[in-house]
Amino acid sequence: MRNVRDLQFIILPTRPSVDFRYVSLYNKIFNYWSVFWRDVLRKNGSPHEVNPADFARADLVSALVNKDEVVAIFLHSVLNLQLTNTLHNPYLTGEKSESFRTLLQESGTQLAFTVEYITVAPAWRKNEIGVSLCKAMLGTSLKMHQELNAELTFIKAREDVKVSRSVLEMGGTALLTNLDMHNTPVSLMTISADKIRLDDETKLLTETFWETRKDLTDRIPHLKNFRKAA
Repeated sequence: MRNVRDLQFIILPTRPSVDFRYVSLYNKIFNYWSVFWRDVLRKNGSPHEVNPADFARADLVSALVNKDEVVAIFLHSVLNLQLTNTLHNPYLTGEKSESFRTLLQESGTQLAFTVEYITVAPAWRKNEIGVSLCKAMLGTSLKMHQELNAELTFIKAREDVKVSRSVLEMGGTALLTNLDMHNTPVSLMTISADKIRLDDETKLLTETFWETRKDLTDRIPHLKNFRKAA
């Protein structure tokens, strides 16, 4: 029987140094991510191949693991929107990118946090275990958002598996809908920590994951202090 209390929430860098001590775990997470999205793209009839550079492009990866089993993976980028080259980041390009950049400029946002490639193993989805790990992980993502002093969190949420609906239920807002990401329909959404809505069970799970987290990167405190020093 699967017990969500046995899961460990872990944060890793996507580009670890040569002396990183958790290479085996990193590779296990990357390999699961790669196979998962390969299967999604094939199922949706996309000619696009999974690109390892998409994984390395992000700054952080958060994951849930159950001993040696990878259960969930989220990728995260920290975007300094004051920099011109940030506007050419692949996350901000593609379909309706001009509309997205206009929204960003109008919001006056300087530092944004992203949630990308939301991945939850089929055996650990809500219909199997009775609670949404996706929502709990979105909750921990907003904890990371707060640690980084980010102003907005952006989420590319799949519409075909109702992740976008989950974000709306949590208090999120859809900025752009029905976008095509390699034959996969997604919504570009935003959510803020002060407006998040979680049921009691999911909220407790989020808090448990966060309080017992294993942060295997110094990226979070480094980035938190970077903005203050600038």
